[in-house]
Amino acid sequence: MEKPKTIHDFGGFPQALFDVQYPAPGSKWLADETKIITSTTVGLNEDWGLDHGTWSVVRPMFPDASIPVIQLSLDYTKDTQYHYDLAKQLAGLRKKGVLIIGSGNMVHNFQYARFTGDFNAHFGHDWALEANEVFKN
Repeated sequence: MEKPKTIHDFGGFPQALFDVQYPAPGSKWLADETKIITSTTVGLNEDWGLDHGTWSVVRPMFPDASIPVIQLSLDYTKDTQYHYDLAKQLAGLRKKGVLIIGSGNMVHNFQYARFTGDFNAHFGHDWALEANEVFKN
């Protein structure tokens, strides 16, 4: 879409987070370039916009929202090989200068998070901390 809206698809956070807007332009050219993906069907959506899995990562890097951004949602019901094959195809976009960022979902389940009040404190369930270490290596 030409002007993706900022989606606040979360709850229980301070109002200031809900007030955040990230008015980055979309890109028809880039959306059309997803045709490089042949291992699965990529559908275009003119309704959703950019959810926090996208804008919370891109906004600190490009605070002026001047670069075109599209969001590609992955199918978490698929296996590792599916996602590996998809990543190999997305590599073709990198060769064209497209920045590809993967975010969210590895240990992203706030209903299981244990917040201590100090967001710099080391916290988390053992399984999430272990998975985080695996992902780092």
